[in-house]
This record gives sequence, C-alpha cells and structure tokens, in this order.
Amino acid sequence: MQTIQRLLQIAVATGLTAYLVGSIGPEALAQTLVSARAAPLAAAAVMTTTGFVLNGLSLWLLFFLAAERPPPARLYWRAFFTTCYYALFLPGRAGDFTIALLLRDVVPPAHSLVYVTLDKLITLLVMVLVGGGAVTLLLDPRVGVALITGGLLAFVAALWLATRRGLLAILLRYRRLRRPLARLVRVIKLIPHPESRRLLLGNLAVTLVRLLIVGWSLMFLLAAFGGKVGYPVAVGSVAAVQLLSLVPISVQGIGVLETAYIHLLDSAGVAAATVLAASLAGRILTVILVYGLHVAANLWPPHAFSLPKRP
Repeated sequence: MQTIQRLLQIAVATGLTAYLVGSIGPEALAQTLVSARAAPLAAAAVMTTTGFVLNGLSLWLLFFLAAERPPPARLYWRAFFTTCYYALFLPGRAGDFTIALLLRDVVPPAHSLVYVTLDKLITLLVMVLVGGGAVTLLLDPRVGVALITGGLLAFVAALWLATRRGLLAILLRYRRLRRPLARLVRVIKLIPHPESRRLLLGNLAVTLVRLLIVGWSLMFLLAAFGGKVGYPVAVGSVAAVQLLSLVPISVQGIGVLETAYIHLLDSAGVAAATVLAASLAGRILTVILVYGLHVAANLWPPHAFSLPKRP
C-alpha cells in the first residue's frame, strides 16, 4: 500500500511539473532562470537560514515544558538540523518527528513527540489564519472562509484528541499502552500551568516572526528573477502554500506548491515563469542550506555531545 501511495505521489509530482514547464515553455523558463541576480538570491539565503533557526528556536522553547532538564543547546541544535536533513528524504512530515529518536538518551521520546506535535499545531493555527486570509483576498472568499473554518475545526479536534478525555482516554484503557502513555499524559497536564502558557505563547510569537522572515525570503527570490510583489501578499502566499504542503499528495509537494504559488501570485501580476523560477531556486537553496547546516552542526567532535544516558 505504501509503495502504491509513493508511486502516486511521484506521478503527481512529475505530471504537475511537466505540465507547468510545458505551459510556460522550456525556453521562457530557461531565460528566466539565466537572468537570476546574485544579490537577491544571497538575501533570500540569509532569510531562509534565519527561518530555519527560528523554527528550531520555537521548538526548543517547548522542551522546557517538562520539569526535567531540557537537552543542552549544542546537542539540541545538532539533532534539529539533522532532523531537517532527514525531512528532505522521508515522506510527509515523518522526518520532523525523528528528533525524538535523536534525543532519546536525554529526553523521553514520548515527551519529544508531544513537543513536536504542539509545535505543529501552533504552526497550523498560524498558517490557517494567515493563509486562509490570503486565499480570501487573492483567490476566492468562499474558499478562504472554508479553509479557515476547516483549519480551526481540525485544530480544535487535534487539541481534544491530545487530552485525557479524547484519544488518550481510549488508549489508556489498554494495559499495554498505559505505561508508555503515562509520560505523555504527564506532559499534557503541564500545559495549563502559567509557565507553560508563557512558553506556548513564546512559541507562537517565534512562529509568527518566522513567517514574516520567510515572506521576505519569497520577495527576494521573486526579485532575483525580476518579479515584484507586496510584502503582505508574500507573507500570505507563504502561509497558504505551507498549509497546502501538509497534504501529502506529492513528493515534498513538488508541482503542487509551485501551482499554488502561480495561482496566488498571478493576481498580484507576477508572471508564471518568474514564480516557477523563484520556486525552483528556493527548493535548490533549501537543500543546500539544510545540508550545510546539517554538516556544520555535526562538525563538533562526538565527545562534545556525550552525556550520561537518562536512567
């Protein structure tokens, strides 16, 4: 079943990419790519790197929810950038949760899974509100309202499933699951505490700042190929496209995200060739930066991260 699903995702990515290149024209796309300017690309690289760091920072704040000691900074950042590297190859969002395995010697995996899930839920909330607003203004108000409503319902449902009265209540009835889920319940019970609320609000604030930074990155990418778009439109487009990336209908969203960007930015007067060239450049830039950050984080000697294993 997984093989069939993967083949379908590859087919969608290949088909959409071929359609976009064919509709725009290979020559027009090649001319746009050749016209790239170095300065805006360098600025986009800086903004993209900042976005990765802020993404790691927002998650790191949640590791302070539990009473136990959070992972040391160097160990955490090494694991985080390695997780970003794995996420390039693993299907869907599975790679984002590998940090629980990388930090298992110092943080219980159940705790790490809760932190990553909370981080994803907060990101989902931000992307639904901002991205839904962008769709409402740029495409179709009915679609935007439906997107916001559906996203908020999904957010509330996910919060309920993560409570003791939701899915956990069902799972805890099974004796074999009680012990591994006990830690997970303990972490969830910490959320109402004032200190936990401050950490969650901190995560929300960093997530918003990261979205604003990535909006600048899109503006610089478009400027590198002669495109120009307003900052609010860029931020809204990024949020809407990142929300769409949660739907695993293509390999790493290839083709799907480019199509969404073209439709969103078409109303802002940006040519399809410019949008596609900027999106392809952004993907290449992301791979280079993630690999570079992964290598840099692992340049530290192994003994710099060696810690006694948790009891």
